[in-house]
Amino acid sequence: MHNHFKIGDIIIEGSELIPHDEIIQQANLQQFIYKKSAISIAKDIQANPQISKATVILQLPNKVIIRISEKKAAAIFRNTDDELIVIDNEGNKIRKPLKQERMHTMLLFGKNADHNLHRINKIITQLKYHHAISGLYFVNERRWNIFLHDGTIIKLPEDHSTDGTLMLNALILLEKVLVHRKDNQDKPHIYDLRLFPKKLYISINK
Repeated sequence: MHNHFKIGDIIIEGSELIPHDEIIQQANLQQFIYKKSAISIAKDIQANPQISKATVILQLPNKVIIRISEKKAAAIFRNTDDELIVIDNEGNKIRKPLKQERMHTMLLFGKNADHNLHRINKIITQLKYHHAISGLYFVNERRWNIFLHDGTIIKLPEDHSTDGTLMLNALILLEKVLVHRKDNQDKPHIYDLRLFPKKLYISINK
């Protein structure tokens, strides 16, 4: 009768990047299903920095169902030690980048760029062309440069407001410029908005 409650089936749902073996190891399951509560198992799983939420269901006599939500990669951050680290929108470390992430995830660099990512992300996600952004550089911990996949560089002004209004207004203006741009359309440009709203400089990025 005792062996009737020995854990047999472990079902894991929601795991796309994290190996099942890693999740099972993190769960620290006991031999018998009644030895550890579902809440305790979920808590151990959520200690994994790659996991944002875990739900555990214990189905008698011997089945464990684990449902997880993986943290979403917001950027690959190059830190001061020149290491590449996948981070979430709040700047929390998730893991070292996987091969497929290097191709499709925005690169972030500059001192303390990871701790300020949420602020600039809130602004750029409102733009029509935000999917064209390949990288962000936090310059001297004061302002941002935006890099597009085609080689275009956008230099943003310093913005001391709490909601980033100046940066947003500068980028909204730039969207209108990009829509009406006709000359040298095949060449990447440099849009210097550092003196916005007084001046906007445009040059070809050679």
